[in-house]
Amino acid sequence: MTHKLSSFPRPFIITVGVPKGGANKTWTTLNVASQFGLWGYDVLAIDTNAQHDLYKDWHDIALDGLWPRFEVIWHQPFDKNDEQAPLLDLTPHAHRQFIFYDTGQYYQLKTTRWAWMNCHALILPVSPNMDQLGNFENGIETYHALPGKKGPIIVLPCQAKVLKNSKAQERFQDILPKFEKMGCLVPKRANGEFYGQRDMVPLSEMGGLFTNRWMFAEATSGGALKRHSNDFILRVQLNIAWIRGHLESVYGWFPGPNLPPIDTSNREEMLRTLRTEYIKQFNNPESHLGNARRFQDDEAGERAKKIRTGAPETG
Repeated sequence: MTHKLSSFPRPFIITVGVPKGGANKTWTTLNVASQFGLWGYDVLAIDTNAQHDLYKDWHDIALDGLWPRFEVIWHQPFDKNDEQAPLLDLTPHAHRQFIFYDTGQYYQLKTTRWAWMNCHALILPVSPNMDQLGNFENGIETYHALPGKKGPIIVLPCQAKVLKNSKAQERFQDILPKFEKMGCLVPKRANGEFYGQRDMVPLSEMGGLFTNRWMFAEATSGGALKRHSNDFILRVQLNIAWIRGHLESVYGWFPGPNLPPIDTSNREEMLRTLRTEYIKQFNNPESHLGNARRFQDDEAGERAKKIRTGAPETG
């Protein structure tokens, strides 16, 4: 059961969670947080995975001189004694409009459990791999069993097969009504029909070319600039807009954005704007980018550089 509030929560906490690894959690967190930022909202993403892939992706984008329109911090789930670390203090981030949690696959972790119990919405990325259906169902049942009031579970179908007559894709579409019966919000068209293949976030063959998961990522291959197609980006953005619509149906209209929204229909102009904002953030000592320019010095930033340059990692 979802709850409707008289005023929009601030900060609004969105948890992206699936009780398994490799389930598009980091991809979802990165791109939904970035789109919210492009809409003008003050967004923080918290990377709670031990590998800190979200943090590395964010730094990789920064290495191209771009600000993806959100800030990111990482929280190590274990301390130096391999004990579970204390919960992150969110007091310094109380001014944020939205906070995203990219959670680990193990619900038993203290941070993951807190993010699931205290979020205003849980985004559940699902894929056509039917051997993972039990993990998706387990996540839904676990969330519903948590004590207290809970926000909605929003199912985000990802990696839709682009081939026609894909049996896995047909089976994938068949499980959406099942998730709805389990109490989730699932994507539907305006006529009430469940999403089909052309509506879902597609599987992109281009993804393997890029060093990060951003939908606006670019790479040079064979002397040519490679990027995700406009159709791919549009389908991702439509799905994120659908998420926003359902959040507003539960909590009311989003508040006014703190930043000027950026039009993404002209990709070149959008990238120029993000480069300009990157420079301002980089030279601002109070910003994440400008805080001692630490993204060049910290461990995650150094590893992101090595990934980009192909240098070997040590340790």
